[in-house]
Amino acid sequence: MDQNHSQREDELSLKVPTTAGTTSHTGLLLHWTDNRAVVTRPAHDKVKTLIVLSALLMVSSAKILSRCEVARAVENSILTSFAEYTVADWVCMAYHESRYNTLAVHYDRNSEGSIWSADCGIFQINSKWWCVDAMFPNGANVCHINCDDLLKDSSDIQSDIACAAIIVKQQGMEAWVSWVEYCKGRPINHYTDNCF
Repeated sequence: MDQNHSQREDELSLKVPTTAGTTSHTGLLLHWTDNRAVVTRPAHDKVKTLIVLSALLMVSSAKILSRCEVARAVENSILTSFAEYTVADWVCMAYHESRYNTLAVHYDRNSEGSIWSADCGIFQINSKWWCVDAMFPNGANVCHINCDDLLKDSSDIQSDIACAAIIVKQQGMEAWVSWVEYCKGRPINHYTDNCF
C-alpha cells in the first residue's frame, strides 16, 4: 500500500515542470513553483460564482407572501371596488405572475435579446408602461411611481395595489396574460379558502 502511494507521488512529481509557470486545463489554472502546484479558478469564474451567490441571497431574502396574506391585502384595498373581479381573481393572478414574491422581476427581451422592459413586484407591473426606474427612465409611467417601489421585502404591497387599480381601470384584468390564461372563467374560489 505504501509502495503504491509513493509511486503515485512519483508520477505526479514527474508531471510537474521544474520551472515556474502557469497552465490551464478544463477551466482551472495550475500554478507551480519549486515543485509545488496550486490549482485555482480564473477570475471570471469567481465573478460568476459571486453573481450566483448574490442571486441566491436575494431569493433567500425575498418576501414570499402566503395566499391568505395576499387575499387580505386585496380585501382591504381599492381593488374590491372593481365589482367585476373578485379577491380570488387578484390572488390567482398574483400566484401565476410572481408566486406571491414581492421582489419578483422578469426582464422582457426583444427579438435581438436586448432587455426592453421589466415586470416588477407581486403583480409583475411593466416598466415600459406603468413605472420608471434608472434602467428604464423613458417609460410612460402611467402610475407615477418608481419601479423600485413595487419591490419590497415586506408584506406591504400598497404601491402594487394602487398601480394595479390604475391598470385595471384602463385595461381590465386582461392586461395580465396569466389572469386570462389561468384565472378568467375558471373555478378559482379556492384561492381565498379559509382566508377571512
